[in-house]
Formats: sequence, structure tokens, C-alpha cells
Amino acid sequence: MQPPCCIFVNRDWKAQLAPFFGKDTTGTMDLESGDALAIVLLHEVGHIQPAGLPDNPAIAALLDSLGPGKQEEMRADAFAVTMSFLPSPLRSPTPNP
Repeated sequence: MQPPCCIFVNRDWKAQLAPFFGKDTTGTMDLESGDALAIVLLHEVGHIQPAGLPDNPAIAALLDSLGPGKQEEMRADAFAVTMSFLPSPLRSPTPNP
């Protein structure tokens, strides 16, 4: 059994995420602040509960070229992406106006 884990969120999280997910910057993801926080939290959970990566020769070659730290980050990213695209009973099938 894995010991309990915590993810701490800075009270100034919106300002901390703005350079990476801000609408006023170039080369970033254009997300609402709550959505950006959800992706970051899913990424951090991916460090606690790592996901496997797709069985793909190109991804395997890329992983082989990276150091262990970058491999861990890619696995956490894979978890966040996988969890982001799962169907959710709480998600409305059509956006509300």
C-alpha cells in the first residue's frame, strides 16, 4: 500500500499559472484558470499514480533519448491527458449557454 500523499496549492495559484496558461501570452495554452489548475493537479497526481505510455515505437525511442527525470514528467503528462479525456458523468454532453 502506498503511503498517503498531499499536493499543496499556493493561494496565489492564478498568478503562478498565468505565464503558462494565460490568454495574454503567446506560446501558451488558452485555458480558463480553473481548467489550467485541473490539468496541473492531474499532472501532479500522475507522479503519485503513474500511467503507462502508449505502445508506440516513436514514443519508446523518444523516452530512450531522455533522462529518467524527463521520462517521469512524460508519464505524469500522459496521466493528465488520459484522465482529461475520460468520459465523466458530471460533464454535460452539451455546453450550457
